[in-house]
Amino acid sequence: MSGDRLTLALDEFQRSLSPDQKKDFDLITSSTPTAKDVVAFTQEIDQKNSWRKSRIMANRMSAVLESVQQYCAIIDTFVQSNPGIAALVWGSIKFVILIASNFSDYFTKLSERFAQLGAYCPRLQEYKKLFQGSVRFRDALSNFYAIIVIFCTKALAPVQEKGIKRFAKSAWKSFKDDFGLLEENLSAAKDEVNEEIRLACEQEAHHSRELQRIEFKENQIHRSQHLVEIQESRLHRSKQLVEANENQLFRSQQMISLAEAKELQVQKVVREEERYRIRLHQMVYIYDYTSSLRRARRIRCQDTGFWFFERPEFKEWSARELPTCLWCFGIPGCGKTILTGHVIDHLRMTLCSDNNIAYYFFDFSRKESLSAVTFMRSMLHQLIRSEILSPDIQRLLEAILGPNGNREPDAGEMETLIIKLCGKLGNVFFIIDGIDEVERNDRRVVLRFLKNIGQSRLGIQFFVAGQPEVDMTMVFGNCHAVRLSPQDLQTDIKTFIDFQVEKEYSGVLSVCEPDLINTVKLVLATKAQGMFLWVDLQIKAICDTCEEDGTPHRIPRLLDDLPHEITEIYSRALQKLLHGDDERAKMAKKIFQCVSCARRPMTISELEEAATIATSQKIWKEPLIKLRLPTLSKLCGNLITCDESDNIISLAHHTVL
Repeated sequence: MSGDRLTLALDEFQRSLSPDQKKDFDLITSSTPTAKDVVAFTQEIDQKNSWRKSRIMANRMSAVLESVQQYCAIIDTFVQSNPGIAALVWGSIKFVILIASNFSDYFTKLSERFAQLGAYCPRLQEYKKLFQGSVRFRDALSNFYAIIVIFCTKALAPVQEKGIKRFAKSAWKSFKDDFGLLEENLSAAKDEVNEEIRLACEQEAHHSRELQRIEFKENQIHRSQHLVEIQESRLHRSKQLVEANENQLFRSQQMISLAEAKELQVQKVVREEERYRIRLHQMVYIYDYTSSLRRARRIRCQDTGFWFFERPEFKEWSARELPTCLWCFGIPGCGKTILTGHVIDHLRMTLCSDNNIAYYFFDFSRKESLSAVTFMRSMLHQLIRSEILSPDIQRLLEAILGPNGNREPDAGEMETLIIKLCGKLGNVFFIIDGIDEVERNDRRVVLRFLKNIGQSRLGIQFFVAGQPEVDMTMVFGNCHAVRLSPQDLQTDIKTFIDFQVEKEYSGVLSVCEPDLINTVKLVLATKAQGMFLWVDLQIKAICDTCEEDGTPHRIPRLLDDLPHEITEIYSRALQKLLHGDDERAKMAKKIFQCVSCARRPMTISELEEAATIATSQKIWKEPLIKLRLPTLSKLCGNLITCDESDNIISLAHHTVL
């Protein structure tokens, strides 16, 4: 059976450990992991790899870690014979990652393999209640995670070699060949899981129909027997006492049968209601509001932002004391969005489990995020819980969305439903960023919604980050304003400069003398005025100059002529784009136009096609250019940014336009 295969895979993994490794392994398999354990472990990976240029190691592994955590949360139900198997599955993956993180090159390659495996990992949370009784589904899941454990065993082998054999090319090639086969097996296992889900649904429906058919036949038999009893009572009046006893016994049996049939019907109704609640929840979701939070986590510099949690205003607000709203505002580029993501993670790690957090980032690069309806649907999606979906709330949700979810909800209707949900949940935190990026009409709807929610006296705590032009003290009567001043951000700015410059010092700035590097750090820290974006663009400009010349000779002149404002940086870059007349400048201009006019962030392949398509073109053709992420931002004067984790291209900031 597949469960035995998972046990064998875990046994094989433990046999491959040395005695010392076995002791370390036992320490990390003492308990089943929770969602907080996944967040804490990914942060631990980021901290251990903080010296790397790229900060996507933990992000590459997050999909596998989250899938394994969900599997471990329900594995005690699936594998009754060995409850400790959940901790062993989690421990195998965590142990391999921790061991491999000590070897830089190997860890980088291994993280890429984990990213590939993440694409195959199933999402288990929505199937936990529906298919706990399916043995084949449990076997398919065990088979899937057995392959994951086998991958961990093979991934551990190279680091256990001695001396020069440890990372020999032949050892890595053997592991790559094994990975190819494992990936094929994993793909097949994923298909098997999906097929078993489909079969479980069909079997459940067939089982219900079969029970109804049996019940109908039994009722027919009972009615026939009852007629026979009546006829016999008329023919054999002398046996009335016996017949009465037989009739009483029959009625008892009938009552039992009816009770059993009623119980089966109740179970069927409960299952159908659960499925319908899941469908309703899915119909609310129309936009991936989590992508902005993931991006904020990726680009946040380590050891920054913690000063904010020590502010008296934040401590009072997070402790649910006065005020109701904490408004954090500052100039463009001062890191408000990154700080908002940090606040969300901080609350999740420090608050009790009975607190509910709903967040939203208005993102200029994703036009659909700037809609008031999208904002309210995203907040509603986060507040819906199965345990609070009472019949009245369910009927209200059905009326708002329509029978098939194709009705566009009204803002007032969603506001009413959100107030009801918050009243049932209690201890709710609303975290919102970027209201200033919203168009005037949608902004008016959002602010009116926040004001009405704030006046509902439900004890909701609001954290709002944005620019001063949207004054939240005019929305909330009880609101504390925290301005992100250059003095507040001075230490974080220096930390950010040190990290970015030192990262480039091992690359393109390696031709610079230490004294020049220190001068760059000092000048940037002095003139930053609390703007992380300004610092980032200046460092990129310095690196581009050094890369073009091959020497640092022009850097002192650049430092003397640094723009004082973000807008001045934009103006210089745009002037360079507009007045360039060579082919490279024309291509850069077309790329910038495509990115700035797109309704959503573009992928690198979409941008290649858009930049080369001609108005006279009648059929699709293979793009004539191949763009590379490291040089694409430089080509457009660093006015666009490239997210290497998902190859997404967008403007560097909404103030560019």
